[in-house]
Amino acid sequence: MPPRQPLPRTVSLFHNETLDSFLHRLAAANHLPAEQLLPLLKIRRTKKTPANTLLEPLAAAAGVRQRALELALPEFLDVDTDSDAIDKPGTIGRPRSALHTAIQRPACRRCTHAAGITMPVTCWTTHDRNVCLRHRLWIGNGIANADEQVDISRLPDTLRAQRHHRNLVARVG
Repeated sequence: MPPRQPLPRTVSLFHNETLDSFLHRLAAANHLPAEQLLPLLKIRRTKKTPANTLLEPLAAAAGVRQRALELALPEFLDVDTDSDAIDKPGTIGRPRSALHTAIQRPACRRCTHAAGITMPVTCWTTHDRNVCLRHRLWIGNGIANADEQVDISRLPDTLRAQRHHRNLVARVG
């Protein structure tokens, strides 16, 4: 039976975060080893376990609504079980982990700090998102952790190219 009340310490959600990254942050906030969190919540997870089975108990443990957790973590938007998942509000243009078109990268360290998160966050992203346009940091290829992200504010052509590419993808697909 899933827990009926949230864990003592909850963590804020981050857009397009991986499920494993969220579980590690939730465990660390509650001073637990990451591998003890799921057994504590009475959740059994194997490689074949669909992510949607984790949605209800994890939402209760994290103290968030199921829909908010579903929108924050792309693994819960499984195309195989819901053919309309691509067209739901909040899912258009998102990286699709189930389709293997997304890759895992560290999130922009300034975006995570602005959200009040001090721990490393791994996010799902597409191969073409290499720059955080808000903070002008290189978050693309060659970045293994958030400390390696480089300020590229002195490279306006790179920023302009990323913005132009993002607009083309939005317009043309």
